[in-house]
Amino acid sequence: MSQAALHLRLPLPTLFGRWSMVRVDPWVLGMTGLAAFAMAVRVAAADQQSAFMDEATVVLTGRMLMEQHAVYAEFLNWAYCSYLWPVLAGAADMFGGLAAVRGLSATFGVLMVLATSAAAARLAPAGITPARRWGVALLAGGIMALAPTAVGVGRFGTYDALSGAAFMLGMAVLAPIRASSSGPRLLAAAALLFVAFLAKYLVAIYFPFVCLYVLCANVRSIRTIVHHAAWFALPLSAACAGYAVAFLDPLLSVLHSASQYGDLKSANPLHEYVWTRPELVLLLAVAVLGWRRASSSGRVVALGGAGIIMAFQVIARADFDFWKHSIYAIYFLAPLAGLIWLAVPQHTGTWRVLSALTPGLAAIWLWSPVIQQADRLVEFYPNLNPSIAAVRANVAGSTFVLSDDTALRYYLYPGLDPDRVVGPFAFSYRSQDGLEGYRHAIADRFFDAIVLDGGVGPQANSIRTVLGPTIQTFYQNVYSQTTGQYTVEVFKAIRPAGAAGSDSTGAPWPVDYTFDSGVDGWGAHPDATDWQAGGHISATTEQTWDGHASLQFTPTADTTMVSVRREGSVTRVRANVYLVPADGSTGPLRIGFIGFDSAWNWHDDAFRWGVPPRTWTSVTWDLPAPGDYKELGLKFPPGVSTAFVGSFEIDP
Repeated sequence: MSQAALHLRLPLPTLFGRWSMVRVDPWVLGMTGLAAFAMAVRVAAADQQSAFMDEATVVLTGRMLMEQHAVYAEFLNWAYCSYLWPVLAGAADMFGGLAAVRGLSATFGVLMVLATSAAAARLAPAGITPARRWGVALLAGGIMALAPTAVGVGRFGTYDALSGAAFMLGMAVLAPIRASSSGPRLLAAAALLFVAFLAKYLVAIYFPFVCLYVLCANVRSIRTIVHHAAWFALPLSAACAGYAVAFLDPLLSVLHSASQYGDLKSANPLHEYVWTRPELVLLLAVAVLGWRRASSSGRVVALGGAGIIMAFQVIARADFDFWKHSIYAIYFLAPLAGLIWLAVPQHTGTWRVLSALTPGLAAIWLWSPVIQQADRLVEFYPNLNPSIAAVRANVAGSTFVLSDDTALRYYLYPGLDPDRVVGPFAFSYRSQDGLEGYRHAIADRFFDAIVLDGGVGPQANSIRTVLGPTIQTFYQNVYSQTTGQYTVEVFKAIRPAGAAGSDSTGAPWPVDYTFDSGVDGWGAHPDATDWQAGGHISATTEQTWDGHASLQFTPTADTTMVSVRREGSVTRVRANVYLVPADGSTGPLRIGFIGFDSAWNWHDDAFRWGVPPRTWTSVTWDLPAPGDYKELGLKFPPGVSTAFVGSFEIDP
């Protein structure tokens, strides 16, 4: 069949009501329709689900890089990607919010579909007609367009869609390798694969095999090997090596954290790879049927590509994230599956193919359990959308917020710095890590508010299940909303009655500690041992208060309290403090008064004070239980490098 025979002759009305015949290229028509369909499937109801924690993380990373020139949470030390996708996602969010981020992800999902079609067309046997090659390409692309996992990847804004699109486009440009492959084509493929690597490090598992294939396939001379090496293998290797040298320490940290992280590990590989992925089993079966019709290069690419990703899963670990990795298996198997189109009788016209596929795809989209499965893939995490307004209202003005879902940081930014929203994965307080650190901080009412939605993973779930009784004791539930299987709750710290500001008169109180003559009997009180006279403190004029020397205190991880031993009645306490943050932040720092009564029982002011850094601030405590006290002082949070106390006054 000639190339001209590929054109459809469609009758279209002219401006004056007469009909004329217009030639339409079915490649353009078919790929345009396929792309539109794939986009519609991916953006449908894209804003109904709130940001997943991975989405929130990459968006915040990109926005903070561009807006604050700051790195969010040492991102490169644990993320499986470079800054490329965070910057793109952050820019999209600044332009149009989460809908724009997901629209960008959907666009890359569509490119995955078109790349699959292109790969199928290029890898199909050389002897078939252009019309039948077009049918194979359209069918292979349709498989990627409708595959539940591919739809899921295109529906929320993580790096997988960009990585998949760049990798699949690069492989489509590359295959099939011939001795006559041009240098610019090889270089373009190398550039696309490097972009895929920057988007997600995982694709690097393919690079050694791809380079070997490029160097060895259809080799007819040493000159061909040198040509392929110079235009593809060396540029790709040099780019990856340069990135590895520039970011060696973060890459080593990622490898270490990946080896230690087991929250997503599955104890039942068959569940992840077979029972919950029946469409992949079906695709494999259809690919087997297409095997005998495939070209030799098509067989090598399909078997090698699908085999590499499955071998990686077996060697690495069986995890719940396989559904995202499965897009690579689909990409390599779909061209083989598309070859079943060659079983259709040769006389079937292109227009008939379009007429049959269009309503079929529409029907699948409307009612198929395949798309329902894609919905479930992106709805396995809590949906904050119905509760966002209430959460923002209830945490307004908070200094520190505890959450079991790091996605909350995205919704509170930029009003609340992400560092002030404590997540469920790493926290240290009073020299305690893990749940005990959280327990002590909750009991101290270190957090102004706590927001729980059930989170994802055992660490997040334990905040509610293990620490729930402690939260109920020291915090009041002010909001609760159940959506699906998840309940969003907001708790606010129960603060005892007392002065809410500094003493308005400024008149001196009966007992007044000042430090012109030295430390005046003060000392440090380690969190786990006894009080130490003179420990971690000195009198200094580095920061003077009202023309007087101050008491300088240097907190450590296990020593966060500075205090004085004295016996006597106490009803009120007032202090003037100056705080220097360790990280240079400008947000308020949570401090509290502490005291031990005559029976050495602990008392505190519920850590009510959020003190702005680098300025003298007066804070007070009206004791709800006045009486005899043996020790009084101040407790400082993690993040304070130096604290200065200008005066400490006691009203008996």
